[in-house]
Amino acid sequence: RPITAQRFAQLVGDLDTAQTAIVSDATDHILVTAGPGSGKTRVLVHKVANLLLLEDVKPEQFLMLTFSKGAALEFRSRIHAMVPEYRGLIKVTTFHGLCFELMGQLGDLDKSESVIGHTIESIRNNTVDVSAIANKSVIMLDEFQDVDADHWRLIQTIVEKAEGPRIIAVGDDDQNIYEWRGASPEFMAAFRDRFKAK
Repeated sequence: RPITAQRFAQLVGDLDTAQTAIVSDATDHILVTAGPGSGKTRVLVHKVANLLLLEDVKPEQFLMLTFSKGAALEFRSRIHAMVPEYRGLIKVTTFHGLCFELMGQLGDLDKSESVIGHTIESIRNNTVDVSAIANKSVIMLDEFQDVDADHWRLIQTIVEKAEGPRIIAVGDDDQNIYEWRGASPEFMAAFRDRFKAK
């Protein structure tokens, strides 16, 4: 392995058998469904470290999307602790944050409901700079059970522009706190079918 035994032990040492299998799986598209307290965040952090250290994914080729700023900050902090040499190089943001960035706008609560739709339209019409997504070879999606129709369309649009990246999605198909705004576990099934995910 291209890392020391001590580093490898840090990478997989505190994971159980199922978690280790996910972290070391090099399948192109993976859907992880797991309940509360099962260690989803820890698995994602270790998966990122594995991609960077053992699968030769460059940090600039990686994109992680989640739903809240708090979750994005937590992931950044934990990933930086695991692979400090890549601090500041790994893109972890929210769906809305990515859209505002692509549109060249500051985050605005008034625009947040429409920014995803506008971003999809702008990407498809080639009216925005898509270099921030075009070079991604791995896309990681957190809390996938909270995906709604707009998020799902955005994910598919990003995948098209990035020309077939690997996708790792994680969620709890028994939990859906955003059903009121159209989120549905059905999109997890759609993801599995669309990308033939393991």
